[in-house]
Amino acid sequence: MLDVQHLQKTCGTQVVLRDVSFQVADGEKVGLIGRNGSGKTTVLNIVSGVTQTDSGTVICSRGLSIGYLSQGLLLTERVTVYEEALSVFAHLIDMEREIAELAEAISGSSKGSESQDTHDLARRLASLEERFESAGGYRFRSQTKAVLSGLGLGESRLTQHVSSLSGGEKARLSLAKLLLTEPDLLLLDEPTNHLDVSSVEWLESFLARYKGSVLLVSHDRYFLDRVVSKIVEIDRGVANSFPGNYTKYVQLKSELLSRQLKEWELQQREIERRQEIIDRFMQYGLNFHKKAKSKAKLLEKIERVEKPEIQDSMHVRVAGRRSGEQVLLAEGICKSFGARTVLRNAGLRLMRGDRVAVLGPNGSGKSTFLRILAGRMKPDSGSVRYGTGVELGYYDQEPRDLRPDRDVLTNFIDSTGMTPGEARNLLAAFLFRGDDVYKLASDLSGGERSRLRLAIVLARNPNLILLDEPTNHLDIPAIEALEAALSDFDGTLLFVTHDRYFVEKMAGRIIELVDGELVDYHGGYSYYLEKRASRVEPGAATDRRPIEETRDTKSADSPYEAQKALRSKRAELSRARERLVNAESAVSQQEREVEHLTEELSQPSVYGDPERSLETTERLSEAQRELERLIQEWESLYQELERLESEVQEMEERVRYLNECS
Repeated sequence: MLDVQHLQKTCGTQVVLRDVSFQVADGEKVGLIGRNGSGKTTVLNIVSGVTQTDSGTVICSRGLSIGYLSQGLLLTERVTVYEEALSVFAHLIDMEREIAELAEAISGSSKGSESQDTHDLARRLASLEERFESAGGYRFRSQTKAVLSGLGLGESRLTQHVSSLSGGEKARLSLAKLLLTEPDLLLLDEPTNHLDVSSVEWLESFLARYKGSVLLVSHDRYFLDRVVSKIVEIDRGVANSFPGNYTKYVQLKSELLSRQLKEWELQQREIERRQEIIDRFMQYGLNFHKKAKSKAKLLEKIERVEKPEIQDSMHVRVAGRRSGEQVLLAEGICKSFGARTVLRNAGLRLMRGDRVAVLGPNGSGKSTFLRILAGRMKPDSGSVRYGTGVELGYYDQEPRDLRPDRDVLTNFIDSTGMTPGEARNLLAAFLFRGDDVYKLASDLSGGERSRLRLAIVLARNPNLILLDEPTNHLDIPAIEALEAALSDFDGTLLFVTHDRYFVEKMAGRIIELVDGELVDYHGGYSYYLEKRASRVEPGAATDRRPIEETRDTKSADSPYEAQKALRSKRAELSRARERLVNAESAVSQQEREVEHLTEELSQPSVYGDPERSLETTERLSEAQRELERLIQEWESLYQELERLESEVQEMEERVRYLNECS
C-alpha cells in the first residue's frame, strides 16, 4: 500500500526529518505520534505530495487514491452545508440528472413508436442505472446526512450557509467531505480537534469499520487506543514503529529504552576499559606507545551506541494550605445569552479532595459554568460560595496573563514570586529546560504558552484548581507532565476537557452538562459510560433529573442487579440482531426487484411499447426510492446494534469488577 523509505527534510538550518522509514499495509490503521515540532505534519505533507522531500522515497501501490485532511481546508462559502458535502458526489448527481432526462425522453416518445432512437435511449438508461447503483447512487444522500450528523452537523445545520459556520464547524465539514470520498489511504492531521466526545466516538466507530488504510496524527491517546493497530513515533528526526495501540506502545517503548540504556552502559564500560589500557601503555616505553596508538585507532572505529533520551520523572509538589471540608457550593445557577439558556438552575457541591470532570457537547455551557464558579462571570441568578481557607487556581483558554516582551523565566518569576532556582526546577517539570526558559513569550507556540500558564497556576499553590481544556495545544509528553503534577496534588480539582484518557486518569467523579442541567456520576469515566448507556434506552427520553436525585445507591451497584441489567441488555442485543437480519433480507429482496425492473426495461417488448416503457420506468423509480428507504433503515439498525454491543461489553466488564469486589 505505502512504503516510506529514509525521508530527510530540513527547514532552513533545522533538520526536521533525519531518517524516517515505515510502511502502511492495505487496510491498516497507523498512528503517527511525536512531540510538537517533531515533523509529523511534514511527513503527511510529503506522503500526500504537498511537500517535496530532500531525499528518500515514498512508494505507493499502483492507482492508490489518497485523501488528506490537513489542519486547514478551503470550502465554498456561498452554498449550504448539505450542498457543500454533496459536492463530493458531483459525478453521481450528474448521473442522476442524466437518468431523469433519459427517462423523460423515453416517456415522451410517441405511442406505438419502436424507433431505433427509443431502443438506444432505453439501452443507455439501463446501462447508466446499473453504473449509478454500483457506484452507490441510491445511498449517497442518506450517507452524506449520516456522516454530517455523526460529526455534529445534524438536520438543523444542513440548510445553513457555510459562511455562517464557526471555524470548528468548518473543520468538521471538511472532515465529513474527506470521509465521504472514501480514498484507499486516509491521511488525517489531528482529526479530533473541534469535535466533542460524542463526535469523536462516532469517528472512532467509522474508522474502525473503514475498509481502506489510515495514517493519522493525533495527541488523543484514547482515540489512538481505539482506532490504530500500529504506532509510528518520530523522535529526534527518526521513525520507530511499534505494533499495537497506544497503550501497547507505552509498554514496548519502555522496554526498548531499557534495552538501549543497557547497551549504552555496557559499551561505555567497554570504552572505559579499553581507554584505561591505552593510558597504561602510554606510560611505558616506546614499544608500548605503538600498541597504544593501534588500540586507540580501533577504539575510534567503534560504532558508538547513542544514549537514549529518557526524561527524568520530575514531580511538582503543589503545597497549598488545607481547605475546609466543603470547598465550594453553587446553587440555582442560571445563565442565558439572548434567547439561549445555557445553565438552568445548576447546582454543585465540591468537598475537599474531589477530582471532578465536567463533560458535555460543544456549546453546552461547560466553560461558562467554570467561569461563573471562578468568579470571572456573573450568573443571571444563583450563588457561588467558597469554603473556609479556599485558595483558587484558575486556568482558561485565553493567554492574556503573559507579557509578550518578557521571556519564560521572567514571566514565571513575576507571576509566582519564586527565586530563579526554584522557578527553573518547576519549569523543567513542564518541559522548559536549558535555553527554553529564555524564549520570549511572543515567540512561544500555542502548546508552550499553555504549558507556561499551567505551570504558573500550580506554582501559586492553590488548594482548589479549575481547569478549562488544559490539554488543548499540548503534545503527549506535555499532557503526561501535567498528569504527573496533578497526581501529586492533594487539593480539589474541577476540570473541563475532551481528552478522555486524561479524564480516565484524573477524575473520580463525572458531571455531565446537557440542555443546561447537571447530572452527577459518582465514579470514573468507565463508570460514567456504563451509567449513561443504561439511562438512555432506544426511544426513551434522557434522564436529566436534578443532580441530587442521581446519586448512586449500593443496591444499584450489587452484582445481582448488575447481572440482571446485563441479561436484559443481552436480550435487547439479540432482538436488535434479529431486526438487522430481517432488514438485510428486505434490502436484498428490493435489490432483486430493482434488477428485475431494470432488466425488464431493456427488453425490446417493453422499450418498444411507450406505454409499457413509461409504466415500467415509474415502477423502477418507486422501487429505487423504496430501496433507498430500506438501506437507511438498515444503516440505522446497524448503528443501534453497534451501540448495544458496546454497552454489553462495558456492562460485562462492570459485572466482573463487582464480582471481584464482592
